[in-house]
Amino acid sequence: MAVRPVHCWVHDPPGHPGVWPGLLIARQRRSAGGRWRGRVVFIVNTHDEPVLVEAWLDFVCLRPL
Repeated sequence: MAVRPVHCWVHDPPGHPGVWPGLLIARQRRSAGGRWRGRVVFIVNTHDEPVLVEAWLDFVCLRPL
């Protein structure tokens, strides 16, 4: 389900430990267990340059800004 984009904090997404500013662009309820997950875009800092990441993450990784 598309949502109006909302700023959020992304906490310890897989492969990118830390807290990153993000933008929630969609959400959906998973059929198994009925848990919510969100589609977010966020930028992580690597050793060389910032990288844009887009991923579906469980809501436990997302916090309001």
